[in-house]
Amino acid sequence: MAVTVNKPRFSLSLGGDWRESPSSDPEVTMFNSEQHRANLVISAMGLNAALADTGRIAEKLVNLRMDSERQVAAETGVDMTIARPRIEQQPWGHAIAYYGADANGRMFNFSGMVTPKQSIGVYVESNKLSEEVLRELLEQVLAKLKFDLT
Repeated sequence: MAVTVNKPRFSLSLGGDWRESPSSDPEVTMFNSEQHRANLVISAMGLNAALADTGRIAEKLVNLRMDSERQVAAETGVDMTIARPRIEQQPWGHAIAYYGADANGRMFNFSGMVTPKQSIGVYVESNKLSEEVLRELLEQVLAKLKFDLT
């Protein structure tokens, strides 16, 4: 069963058994798939920034994400390994990427885009999929994600 969402900052159509899950935050959209035993979280936040400021904003977003990952590890007591996040300049702003795994076999990938108008983060995790397959799943989601790059 396919699911399609049209949010103020993005739209996305997912095939397979993906289902939208409830979120108490209007800037966060969550999905899960039993087939992949995967969770997908898309966060979108409006910005009013200059193109020259997107690198600084991307660095701040990375710091917030790393703080959040460390907090989860501390609260759960599960060791976690995270590859050093990469921030790359793009014509439309900056892209962010990192991946990791925890001692329980959970793999995760994050991809973020910071433009002058918005920040969009896409986080996917699974206890079933390998790192390579999870990355392919993220790439498939990103290919279907539609948002304004201006």
